Amino acid sequence: MKELTDLISKYKISDEASDKIRLQQEVKIIFSESILDISKSFAEGAIKYKDKSLIFDGFIAHCLENVRVDFRFNLMGLSLILHSANILNISDEEISIFLEKYALEPLKKLALEFLNRDLADRAIEKMGFTVSEDGYFHPIV
Repeated sequence: MKELTDLISKYKISDEASDKIRLQQEVKIIFSESILDISKSFAEGAIKYKDKSLIFDGFIAHCLENVRVDFRFNLMGLSLILHSANILNISDEEISIFLEKYALEPLKKLALEFLNRDLADRAIEKMGFTVSEDGYFHPIV
C-alpha cells in the first residue's frame, strides 16, 4: 500500500502527460487486478473518516491503473467511489473537472462517460454491490 500511496502522491503533482505515463508504467499488473479492492478501500475510508481527499485518491488510483486489465473492474470501482462522493456531497462537476485534469485515455473517456450516466445506471446495485449500515460495501449474492 505504501508503494501505491507514493505513486498517488507523485501522480497528483505531475503536470505533464509524459510524467503521468511514466508513473502508469510503474504500476504492476497485480495492482491492476486489485483496482476494485483498492477502490472499495478508498470509498469506505472516505465515508468512515469523512475525508473527501480519499475520494480523489481513489480516482488517482484509477488514473494510474488506466484500464490495463478489464474495464468492468474500473466501472465497478468507480461506482463505489462515486457512491461515497455523493454521500460526501462532492458534485459531479467537481469530479468531472478533476478527471479532465488528471485522467489520460482510455480511463478519461470511460470515467467521464460513466459519470454522465443517470444515477440509477451507475448505482452500486447495478454493479453488483450493496452497502451495509456500517458503511462497508458487499457483493450482492
